[in-house]
Amino acid sequence: MKVLTDLLQAAHEDQSRNVLTEEQVKTSLNRYLAIHDEEVANFPQEANVPHWNLLAADYDSNKEAMFLLAFFKNTSITLLTGRGSGESVREFSLNDFPTDSKMILDEVVSRFWIAGQATITYESLTSWLNS
Repeated sequence: MKVLTDLLQAAHEDQSRNVLTEEQVKTSLNRYLAIHDEEVANFPQEANVPHWNLLAADYDSNKEAMFLLAFFKNTSITLLTGRGSGESVREFSLNDFPTDSKMILDEVVSRFWIAGQATITYESLTSWLNS
């Protein structure tokens, strides 16, 4: 998916092993959406609630972690890539995120360096994930 390729390239730091690949993103988002679909099957009231997933590469602690945030709202997905200290990205993802999912994009933008952002349709994402 060209838009994803461009976002990932924009976020990559020269000379860093902290890189996310399209294949890693595809695998992770497929896994995330399968879990989310299972959750919605058990809790149908959650079907239209915005949700998000953050992927990060922080293999080298001497370089900034690279991340991709996927924010799902209705039939659109906002993809946002950037970098930040591995510890900060990890802490944000695990414990320090906003309780209101709709605030996730603003919060990430205020805390981390952002390389790029794009909004795609759910249909185009699932088509790519299944390709």
